[in-house]
Amino acid sequence: MMPDSRGFTGMETTVTYLCPTCEATVEIQSMGQAGLKLAVGLIVLAVVTFMVLENPGPWDMVDYLLYSGFVFVVLYLPASILIPHWAHRVTGERDMAADSLDFGTDDFARTIQDPVQKGIIRFERFGFLGGFIAPLIFIALVLGAATLIGMINFYYF
Repeated sequence: MMPDSRGFTGMETTVTYLCPTCEATVEIQSMGQAGLKLAVGLIVLAVVTFMVLENPGPWDMVDYLLYSGFVFVVLYLPASILIPHWAHRVTGERDMAADSLDFGTDDFARTIQDPVQKGIIRFERFGFLGGFIAPLIFIALVLGAATLIGMINFYYF
């Protein structure tokens, strides 16, 4: 598979890959999106698990099915992005058709005017691990700022 074009879908960048022998095409999302979906899914799963386990009553079969379905959805979302990466190996390099979204170079910021698109493309450069860690760092910074504001309010006012 060789990269053919890059397109922005509104929330992520998808790269269209082309097989040089059979001309088959496949669209693959960035690894950063898979890491983000896994991190957010695990956070939501932890909150749901805490709320479910707080109830002292026994579980019915419907409860097990709902919880299993929720776990399946949390694992399916990042897996649906990762499976095409594993199934369709990149075997060569080729010039992209859409140069405006080629975030491998540093001149992408000049061609895109929308600050949301710039932020998303910068986020996608992190890869899977960066996409997984970035929301955790963001949550820690927000909670740290809230703690700091609370401490200032408590000690000085």
